[in-house]
Amino acid sequence: MKTTRVKYCVAAAMALLTLLSVGCARRVDLKAEPSQPAATATAELTHDKNGNTLLDLRVKHLARPRRLTPPRSAYLVWVQHRFSPFV
Repeated sequence: MKTTRVKYCVAAAMALLTLLSVGCARRVDLKAEPSQPAATATAELTHDKNGNTLLDLRVKHLARPRRLTPPRSAYLVWVQHRFSPFV
Protein backbone atom coordinates (compact mmCIF):
# COMPACT_ATOMS: atom_id res chain seq x y z
CA MET A 1 0.00 0.00 0.00
CA LYS A 2 2.97 2.30 0.32
CA THR A 3 3.15 4.38 -2.78
CA THR A 4 5.30 7.34 -3.48
CA ARG A 5 2.36 9.64 -2.91
CA VAL A 6 1.61 8.15 0.47
CA LYS A 7 5.26 8.56 1.46
CA TYR A 8 5.19 12.14 0.20
CA CYS A 9 2.06 12.95 2.17
CA VAL A 10 3.49 11.34 5.30
CA ALA A 11 6.69 13.36 4.92
CA ALA A 12 4.66 16.53 4.43
CA ALA A 13 2.50 15.76 7.45
CA MET A 14 5.56 15.10 9.61
CA ALA A 15 7.07 18.41 8.57
CA LEU A 16 3.82 20.17 9.36
CA LEU A 17 3.66 18.51 12.76
CA THR A 18 7.07 19.88 13.55
CA LEU A 19 5.95 23.35 12.54
CA LEU A 20 2.75 23.13 14.55
CA SER A 21 4.68 22.22 17.66
CA VAL A 22 6.92 25.28 17.30
CA GLY A 23 3.95 27.66 17.14
CA CYS A 24 5.45 30.47 15.07
CA ALA A 25 4.46 31.72 11.63
CA ARG A 26 6.79 30.55 8.92
CA ARG A 27 7.08 29.15 5.41
CA VAL A 28 8.65 25.78 4.72
CA ASP A 29 9.58 24.14 1.43
CA LEU A 30 8.76 20.44 1.64
CA LYS A 31 10.89 17.84 -0.14
CA ALA A 32 9.50 15.37 -2.64
CA GLU A 33 10.40 11.72 -2.82
CA PRO A 34 13.34 11.00 -5.16
CA SER A 35 11.04 8.95 -7.38
CA GLN A 36 8.83 12.05 -7.88
CA PRO A 37 11.34 14.84 -8.46
CA ALA A 38 8.82 17.11 -10.22
CA ALA A 39 6.55 17.37 -7.16
CA THR A 40 6.93 20.55 -5.12
CA ALA A 41 5.20 21.66 -1.95
CA THR A 42 5.27 24.58 0.44
CA ALA A 43 3.51 25.05 3.74
CA GLU A 44 2.87 28.36 5.43
CA LEU A 45 1.64 28.46 9.00
CA THR A 46 0.23 31.58 10.58
CA HIS A 47 -2.12 32.36 13.45
CA ASP A 48 -5.35 34.33 13.40
CA LYS A 49 -6.43 36.83 16.06
CA ASN A 50 -8.01 34.00 18.10
CA GLY A 51 -4.81 31.95 18.17
CA ASN A 52 -6.03 29.34 15.67
CA THR A 53 -3.38 27.91 13.39
CA LEU A 54 -3.93 28.62 9.69
CA LEU A 55 -2.30 26.25 7.23
CA ASP A 56 -1.72 27.13 3.59
CA LEU A 57 -0.43 24.00 1.85
CA ARG A 58 0.43 24.28 -1.84
CA VAL A 59 1.44 21.20 -3.80
CA LYS A 60 2.25 21.20 -7.51
CA HIS A 61 3.11 18.67 -10.18
CA LEU A 62 1.47 15.62 -8.62
CA ALA A 63 0.42 12.74 -10.81
CA ARG A 64 -3.28 11.92 -10.89
CA PRO A 65 -4.06 9.41 -8.14
CA ARG A 66 -5.43 6.89 -10.62
CA ARG A 67 -2.02 6.80 -12.33
CA LEU A 68 -0.29 5.57 -9.17
CA THR A 69 0.73 1.95 -8.72
CA PRO A 70 -1.59 0.66 -7.38
CA PRO A 71 -4.16 3.23 -8.54
CA ARG A 72 -5.82 5.44 -5.92
CA SER A 73 -8.78 7.80 -5.98
CA ALA A 74 -7.51 10.75 -3.92
CA TYR A 75 -4.67 12.24 -1.92
CA LEU A 76 -4.84 12.71 1.83
CA VAL A 77 -2.88 15.08 4.04
CA TRP A 78 -2.86 14.17 7.71
CA VAL A 79 -1.81 16.77 10.26
CA GLN A 80 -1.34 15.76 13.86
CA HIS A 81 0.35 17.44 16.79
CA ARG A 82 3.45 15.47 17.76
CA PHE A 83 2.19 14.98 21.34
CA SER A 84 -1.25 13.70 20.30
CA PRO A 85 -1.82 9.95 20.25
CA PHE A 86 -2.19 8.32 16.87
CA VAL A 87 -5.84 7.58 16.11
